[in-house]
Amino acid sequence: MEEYNADGFLPIHEAAFRGYVTAVERFIDQQVDNEDDEDEENGAKREIILYDQLESRSIDDLRLTPLMAATVGGSRDVVQSLIKLGAKVTATDSQNRTIVGIAIMKQNVDLILYFNEQTYAPSLDIWNTIVKLFSSQTNDNECIAAARIIELLTREKYLNDYWPLLVNCGVMKHLIDMLNTCTIDDVLISCLLILLNVINIYPDVKHRFIQNDCAKAFVQVKKLSKQIVTLYGHVLSRLCDQSECIHALVHNEIIKEIHNILHMDNSFVSPILIYPYFDSLSKIALAKREYQLLIQYQTQIVQRTIYYLEMFDRQLTISIYHFIRELVMKNEEQQIIIAKNLNLTAFLFSSLHSTQHDVQRSAVECIQAIVEQNHETQMMIMDQGGVEQLMNLLRKSNIQMLRIAIICTLWSLTGNSHARRRKMAITIGVKTLVEFFSLRSTDYLLTIVEAIGELARLVRTKYMHYQLEIGRKHCISPFVRMLKFDNDLLVLSCLRTLQNLCLTPTYIPCRQNQTILRKADGISQLVNLIKMSKNEVIQAEATLGLTCALFGKY
Repeated sequence: MEEYNADGFLPIHEAAFRGYVTAVERFIDQQVDNEDDEDEENGAKREIILYDQLESRSIDDLRLTPLMAATVGGSRDVVQSLIKLGAKVTATDSQNRTIVGIAIMKQNVDLILYFNEQTYAPSLDIWNTIVKLFSSQTNDNECIAAARIIELLTREKYLNDYWPLLVNCGVMKHLIDMLNTCTIDDVLISCLLILLNVINIYPDVKHRFIQNDCAKAFVQVKKLSKQIVTLYGHVLSRLCDQSECIHALVHNEIIKEIHNILHMDNSFVSPILIYPYFDSLSKIALAKREYQLLIQYQTQIVQRTIYYLEMFDRQLTISIYHFIRELVMKNEEQQIIIAKNLNLTAFLFSSLHSTQHDVQRSAVECIQAIVEQNHETQMMIMDQGGVEQLMNLLRKSNIQMLRIAIICTLWSLTGNSHARRRKMAITIGVKTLVEFFSLRSTDYLLTIVEAIGELARLVRTKYMHYQLEIGRKHCISPFVRMLKFDNDLLVLSCLRTLQNLCLTPTYIPCRQNQTILRKADGISQLVNLIKMSKNEVIQAEATLGLTCALFGKY
């Protein structure tokens, strides 16, 4: 008679646990063959002996069958062999767990997916079992294990195949409940990882957080560790990609929650933990003017940025500058408040000397947002030496997108003053401006055309004939090409510049430019605008442009 070992296992349990498939099969064959020698014709007795072997229980706390022991050991070959011999797949251990529950507790995704592919899968109720353990109120270990399994199943390798099955079993409802009530660190980490894995692939997940109760649950997640705070920030940033989610989150005081996180104990925070929160604030500030005011007046977030800028972390600095840019966007009051913050502007100017080009560009774009269409902030930044520092960076840099960002910022600093615009255009120079005609952004092109337009309006001097200089730099053909763009402001700016290039402010025709315009098919394009444009101002300017192009020829 076989005896149990110190672990409470029979030899067949031990062999199954260790993955010895041949030994398991021999144990069973030996027992059956021994009985066959005594009574070869008694088939029923043979079946009973086989059943007793396959369903024999260990005498430890778990009361495992050989199949369960093989599942604990993670041996797929033994599992396959035992089931083929007739082992009962729905048997449960002393914890009322089937082989699926055991595989979940052992974090064996491969074995779970193997069960899912078999004909007996419906009897195991795999997906409901996972969700049931995930939502367990009485066993923390089950909840932790199931949460990790779901997190593994939402990785790219498995996501599309198995996430819909989990959703059908109500996993999202339980996940929201966990966010709202759970205080187990490991479970919250898994929940946030699950959201990160699925939120951009399945839009309906993000849509759930438009609902007030879901948004409230997310805002109230317990921030128990650095890892949770980090993951929470990344999930929040993804949610804030959708304006409806932003409105729901702000309604449930997410701005106050971000303020609290940014003011955590200094020993707790780090750049990699914090930067997603500034990304989220950028999106919140962009969503609604009212939210800009909430951030500025009901929190100390802007003041706190100085502390984080002093960390001199690349990604964090970029995120902060992006946040400031969105905070002041088209908001004169906010622009003035930020421009008066000398500590912040000092960091902006300091970043112009950074060795990291993306930090430089972020600082430049932030300065542009501060001075955009605001005479008061323009004067403040110029008084702090902003123009000189930007021009120095323009001369030193050879990065095209950084250079165009600098030019756009310099142009914003000129406001609506023709004198300042003219001086700035001369300072930048035709040679620099024409470098950017290959860009496709109409916003950038409009700045370039306006700057060249200011030069085209200058009267010829003894030392400079700007109209000829612009024509020699191959500017006219790009202007003609831009007349086809679907941007009225850009087309109007091109038309007015072409007028001055073909007929100088002293009403002297520039024959060279008129010839270049004609060869670039500019005449037919002007005629086409006169005939086809729905904008009467464009029609009038095109008519004037045609007059300038032909002036003095007949």
